[in-house]
Amino acid sequence: MADIEDAGCIKQISNKKIESGFRRPAVALEGKRPSKGACFKKGWKVLIAMYKIQNRNRMSYFGVGPCYVAVIALLAAFGIYISKTGYLSGGYFEFLKTPMSVIGTIVLGIGVFLSIEAVKTSKLFKQIRSNNLITTGVFAWVRNPLYTGITLIVIGFIFWENNLFLLPLIIIYWGAMTLLVKREEEALEKIFGREYRDYKSRVNRCIPWFPKNN
Repeated sequence: MADIEDAGCIKQISNKKIESGFRRPAVALEGKRPSKGACFKKGWKVLIAMYKIQNRNRMSYFGVGPCYVAVIALLAAFGIYISKTGYLSGGYFEFLKTPMSVIGTIVLGIGVFLSIEAVKTSKLFKQIRSNNLITTGVFAWVRNPLYTGITLIVIGFIFWENNLFLLPLIIIYWGAMTLLVKREEEALEKIFGREYRDYKSRVNRCIPWFPKNN
């Protein structure tokens, strides 16, 4: 809770028309007015704390997504680079080139489809802004289509490289995504409660499949 001095700071910030998203305190202030420098330092801390409380039950736009995507993309780029330089030549087999290319194309295509459907068709960011749980469209096949889609895109490039030594990256990606998504799902369960638990019981976390009929 902010004390009287904190409330005075917030009031001064509000009077200067700095957007805070909170109402001005309705408390009458008495005593010495806080200095301008100390006021802004303490006032912003209070506003940030109040903002966190206000948004405690709201979904995050990105969560751990950007970090996860950056890591898997860098790992794939590094692996493909050292493969092309010949350091992993033992994992290359000419007779696997065509099937690996076909698999890579299919996997990459599925990844692009899931990503586009999650962001554009399902209006992901608009729904997050409205704090709505999306359970229709591609979200009816997999709970995390954007994470899955981006992961499949990166995996597609790994298959295209046709090097068996790079395939363990797929297991690493899937394991990392599962662990990270679990943390986000705990937050979603706190926000949406039974609605999200019912959704979890019907739809897979990361592997697209037909929903279960409970």
